[in-house]
Amino acid sequence: YFLSNQSEKQVSFSPTFRSVAMQPELWDPVTGRTRVLSELSANGSSTTVPLTLEPLQSVFIVFRNPVVANNSGVVNFPEAKLLEEINTPWKVTFDPKMRGPEKPVIFDTLVDWTMRPEESIKYYAGTAVYSNTFRVTKPAKGERIYLNFSEVSVMAKVKVNGTDVGGVWTAPWRVDITDAVVGGVNTLEISVVNNWVNRLIGDSKLPADQRKTWTNNNPYKPDSKLVPSGLTGAVVVKSIKY
Repeated sequence: YFLSNQSEKQVSFSPTFRSVAMQPELWDPVTGRTRVLSELSANGSSTTVPLTLEPLQSVFIVFRNPVVANNSGVVNFPEAKLLEEINTPWKVTFDPKMRGPEKPVIFDTLVDWTMRPEESIKYYAGTAVYSNTFRVTKPAKGERIYLNFSEVSVMAKVKVNGTDVGGVWTAPWRVDITDAVVGGVNTLEISVVNNWVNRLIGDSKLPADQRKTWTNNNPYKPDSKLVPSGLTGAVVVKSIKY
């Protein structure tokens, strides 16, 4: 069964499936991870499973094995615990070869690149690396640690303590960092890439021989609206114990 939350709000509901005496599993199409859903109620013809989907999240619910889990006192979606909101300044490194700033820039808050006063950031297209640190305790048994983003434009890859832990390109904008975190201070690098629309707009203001980009059919003009780019909002570390 494929279920999709088409809203921009978290939703909790309890769908009933035409499955009997079979164990429901959640398959995440974004991460490829699967897990057993132990909280359920069943009768002779169907099984009801409490679910919670994040904004715009989609999942598969799969019944393939007989029920074996004991659902006594277990919930399928435990409440996430906030460990830290990363609100210290970020060092952001752009690529000078793509007309980005020559040196790293300090972002006191995470704002859209198009809101920056520097033209080398406002019209930048390419990859920028955000660097920071955060502190957590060592994960307990069964505890998963997630890095959660408010919004990413357009996609990002994440490293924790130098280890590649995956990427984000769609809602719910989070990545599991459990296997890379250590108790204490952790280093964080987020490589964010946008598309080239803003560079096309910026280049349209320059003489043709100074432009970095070109295309056969360019609909963008100097006064075209810039598109969101970079990390915006909050970056928080949360834990969930399943």
